[in-house]
Amino acid sequence: MHGWARRCRAIAAGFTLSFAVSVAMTPAALGAGPRPSAVNENDVVAQAQRLIDRGAYATAIPLLEGALAEDPQSADAHSLLGFASRKLGRYDEALAHYQQALTIDPQHLGALEYLGELYVETGQLSSAEAMLARLAEACPQGCEEHEDLAAAIAGHGG
Repeated sequence: MHGWARRCRAIAAGFTLSFAVSVAMTPAALGAGPRPSAVNENDVVAQAQRLIDRGAYATAIPLLEGALAEDPQSADAHSLLGFASRKLGRYDEALAHYQQALTIDPQHLGALEYLGELYVETGQLSSAEAMLARLAEACPQGCEEHEDLAAAIAGHGG
């Protein structure tokens, strides 16, 4: 039994060493993982979304501006920055961010809805209806963004 126990300890030691080497050689440990700024940008956008959900628009804006400084091509950050700006009555800023989001991703559902809502709020119902048509094309099976914009248009006599 003594020889068997020694073999078991040797095998266990081999597994332990193998595991330690595999952990040390993960892509993140070798520098091949995601860029920290990409991960942080996504975290920041998610944090800003939570603030917006609570109505803390002014607090979300600097976070989104920081995310865009890291990644100017983030359609999500542009769309949310437009939303927060619109909620604070900064329509020109909102328009610019929605347009940038749609330049990056022409079918960005949030930006299409929010731009349509901006048009409703500013009395441009034909432009809002054009955004509704784009949403219908972007989500032919239906989507919440289309329903929300349709309701906003209907609520304003559209």
